[in-house]
Amino acid sequence: MTLVCLYILVLLTIQTVKAVNLAAGKPATQSSAHRVHTTADKAVDGNADKAYSHGSCSHTNCQDRAPWWMVDLGKVYLIKSVTIAVADSASGRMRNFRIELYNKHPNKGGMAKLCASQGPAALAHGKDRTFTCSRPTRGRFVKISKKFTSHCDALILCEVMVNGEEVVNCPFSFVRHGRSCYFYSEHKAGNWFQARDICRALGADLAIADNKEKVKFFKSALKSLGALGGRIYYLGGHAFSGQAFRWLDSNALSMGVFDDWDKATNPKDPEPNIEDELCFGMHREHYYTWHNIHCSRREQFICEKSPMWPRP
Repeated sequence: MTLVCLYILVLLTIQTVKAVNLAAGKPATQSSAHRVHTTADKAVDGNADKAYSHGSCSHTNCQDRAPWWMVDLGKVYLIKSVTIAVADSASGRMRNFRIELYNKHPNKGGMAKLCASQGPAALAHGKDRTFTCSRPTRGRFVKISKKFTSHCDALILCEVMVNGEEVVNCPFSFVRHGRSCYFYSEHKAGNWFQARDICRALGADLAIADNKEKVKFFKSALKSLGALGGRIYYLGGHAFSGQAFRWLDSNALSMGVFDDWDKATNPKDPEPNIEDELCFGMHREHYYTWHNIHCSRREQFICEKSPMWPRP
């Protein structure tokens, strides 16, 4: 029961992280302002109050015939959706607009990539409306631009919330899989500690294999190397000074929640004592299941780099 609760807690934590609004507090600009208190920053102040009279909404000038609003996220993200908090008194103005993404500023050569659009039907007043991009798209700048069709056809935004995830640029010789990048060493390190030092020098760390999907990917990649691959690959787990095995990443799932020990292997064999430094890796001769080995052995290794690992 305890392990089940731990697993659920981890999943809830992951979902909470994903729900972070990337636009909150970021620099925002717009084509014009209706009043001194309706500037672009009002749409990223973290206040989704849709009561326009409360002063937390942006509003372009009524005479602006090409209204737009834009936020700079600070760096490129993989954007999945954009949510707009519509004012309670938008008067049918939230229509005929496009949500576009740019890697670079539009005035500095940035090319528009359409996330989503709204046609002539106006959005409901006083509601949140989420627009999911047709596919996750990279972008640093999120721009909402509106087609002017009638008098005072302004762009009014009470809050703009951007959902996405950090983009990881894989270093040279790393292989991308999902949000992570992996490096499979061709040569042996002097020991587990040296293997970790090499990974860190590459901006990564030893790989964490705390779930079934990751282990399946590692096994597939290592099997594809065939005779060119190593016999054992170090991972980022250890049992120092007689302690139980654990991952380097304290946020990884406990080995009691998920493990992939070889069925013929006792994770406590050799039995650790206070002088032992045991590490573990994936063993080719046992279908790349987990094996514990002395950290002093010369072995190959797997490095990992992702938005969550290594920890900042």
